[in-house]
Amino acid sequence: MLAGGRVEVVDNAGDASGVGARIAARLQALGVDAHAVTLATSEASGILFAKGILASDASQDDGIAVQRAALAAARTFARRERRDSEHRFFVTLQDTGGDFAASGRAGERAWGGGLPGLVKTAAAEWPDAAVKAIDVATAGASPDAVAERVVAELLLGGRDVEVALGADGGRATYRHRPVAYRPVPARIRRGAVLIVSGGARGVTASSLAPLCKYGPKLALLGRTALVDEAPETRDASTDAELRRALLARATAAGLPPNPKELARAAKLILDCREIRGNIAALGRAGAEVSYYPIDVRSAGAVRECVDAIRHAWGPIHGVIHGAGVLADALLANQTDEQFDHVFGTKVDGLRHLLSATATDPLELLLVFSSVAGRFGNAAQSIYAMANEVLSVVAANERARRVDCLVRSLAWGPWDGGMVTPGLAKLFEKAGAKLIALDVGAEALAREVASDDGASQVVLMNGEPPLTGRPVHGGRTFNGEERFDVLVNAATFPQLTGHRITPGGVPVVPVAFVVEWFFRAAQSCFPSLVARGARDVKVLRGVPVEDFDGRGVRLIVHARVLETTAPATTLEVKLFDEHDKPRYIATVEMGASHAQLAPPVASDDAPGSGEGATWSIEQVYSEVLFHRPPFAGLRSLDPVYDERASGELAGLRAAAWPDAQWSFDPAIIDGGLQLACVWGRHVLGGVPLPTSVGAFELYRTGPVDEPVRCVLKGRRAGQRRVLVDLAYVAESGHLIAYLRDLEMHLPLVVDGSIKSNGAA
Repeated sequence: MLAGGRVEVVDNAGDASGVGARIAARLQALGVDAHAVTLATSEASGILFAKGILASDASQDDGIAVQRAALAAARTFARRERRDSEHRFFVTLQDTGGDFAASGRAGERAWGGGLPGLVKTAAAEWPDAAVKAIDVATAGASPDAVAERVVAELLLGGRDVEVALGADGGRATYRHRPVAYRPVPARIRRGAVLIVSGGARGVTASSLAPLCKYGPKLALLGRTALVDEAPETRDASTDAELRRALLARATAAGLPPNPKELARAAKLILDCREIRGNIAALGRAGAEVSYYPIDVRSAGAVRECVDAIRHAWGPIHGVIHGAGVLADALLANQTDEQFDHVFGTKVDGLRHLLSATATDPLELLLVFSSVAGRFGNAAQSIYAMANEVLSVVAANERARRVDCLVRSLAWGPWDGGMVTPGLAKLFEKAGAKLIALDVGAEALAREVASDDGASQVVLMNGEPPLTGRPVHGGRTFNGEERFDVLVNAATFPQLTGHRITPGGVPVVPVAFVVEWFFRAAQSCFPSLVARGARDVKVLRGVPVEDFDGRGVRLIVHARVLETTAPATTLEVKLFDEHDKPRYIATVEMGASHAQLAPPVASDDAPGSGEGATWSIEQVYSEVLFHRPPFAGLRSLDPVYDERASGELAGLRAAAWPDAQWSFDPAIIDGGLQLACVWGRHVLGGVPLPTSVGAFELYRTGPVDEPVRCVLKGRRAGQRRVLVDLAYVAESGHLIAYLRDLEMHLPLVVDGSIKSNGAA
């Protein structure tokens, strides 16, 4: 998912962990134009926001500040003018335990856990960009190790949006599953003191009615200060009627009309009526109710209010945090003021309530979150981030409070409250059913009397509740995926020995392409294994220009062709950075490796005709262009018209760098080198591969034991041959088999080789 242009790793100057700087250095070594910066610039086509990896002693303020900085980076990225055919990416890093706080080990870092909400909103607003939120566990790991894991995820992780890199070294993606209500005794008993923020108006107030049957004491917190209504307006019921009554009073008093003041006064009267009506209704339903007009963004005001509630009614038994405000705008237009407004109400409000009730025997802690935080929603980045923080903090609190039911309720859109008629039409057009007020109230009543172990539940109208958590080995795969491969002297130094012409640029070998295809298929289906490939075609070779510098960026595109459980077949293509196809193949996946092939009888029968003999020194000085560490032939038997054989060296014997290989490409390419020697004997010139009918794999990973390659071939034209290659271990078992390897003599024009193939 790496961008093709400038990549900026945004981190703190003088960061003690140094993860951001190390990531930038690794990307630079891979040939990426990467830069460690403290602020994102409009020059970046790719941004990796690393400030989310907070120090272990980070404060709640630090967590909130880093999210403000992430919003600024995303805003800069959104405002950047997009270039044609530009590959863009936006990635955030955090450490909330390497599991998005599912284990409850995030500590104070939980207050910085809203970055996935930003990323998921970016995914909705930037469909052309690759986005990802990575939660990487850093405890006990060196900065170098963390950087290495992050870079590996950037290269091979595909387009999963939420990825957890756990402390155990595993990789997990976020999955949702339906949950059934498991009834438990209600966490509200008669006389229990509950603080409800945002509970005097809107959907929060409407949802409280079923809870009143338990006889609680409800302390409702709201922003509106109750005012007494003048006699002149008591008969007015609508906004328009109130404005006319207020205008008449102002005129009678000789005051000039002020439309804005009239509108504000009318709204205040309606709000106060709603609050008084809700208080009365909740009282009739069985609760004792009091109302406290405070701003939950003020820590001092919340503390004084909770002290007053405690003085009047005793210890606090539960908190329901339903306060929230919207400040919708696309990322390019979001402001810090909007951030303060939304986060102040949602996030600061929660932490002030938790702080003020720290010594109370809480038995219930519910926070009203939103599907915008869980799934993202265009134009709601700040709201999504704030709600995601609530869910992460809830997971942390649930692990800490063993005697308290803690849950984040990610509500879908309500039919009322902050969902205006205009928004309701948009939701209806998108197919999202609005939650009726009575249906939402019933759902809340079920939540206080059930517990399935989840700290977060998604509630949508007409749908079963969902919960989610990172799943190891899981992948969000929708049938198509893209992966990046960077090829240069830093990533594949062994290619220095794979130059078709003396002094020319290295060329990517067929064996590497098949390896990348297998890795891509394995990444798409981690529970399956690659059994082989067929119809491998070289559409055009891949020379690695600027090998010692940036090199080339290649893209592997995988698409499902057919699935018959447990087998899956994928079409896999290799593109250059200009989206021109270079290779194509079909990869076959299964639940297990192909059954180990039976022993292959040694094929030592003499071939027909006079066999040609070459020493290894002659082969690499007179026939092959391969040089160490790509010189894979260790011995060569006499070469006949229909057959040849020789011993091959694996990648470890050739001192290749360590990597996670699906098979041993040094051995596979060694067999292709044998085919080149045989082709020279048959055609008089060295042919290059153009296609492989089938590649069957029977053994994975590097091979340390001696491997013998047995070739059978036939001439199929003046410049074309067909070859089968059997790779046989010392035990006599097949390691791999290449069928119908097609090779052509390259054309030479004006002294330059013109060929689609590369050995």
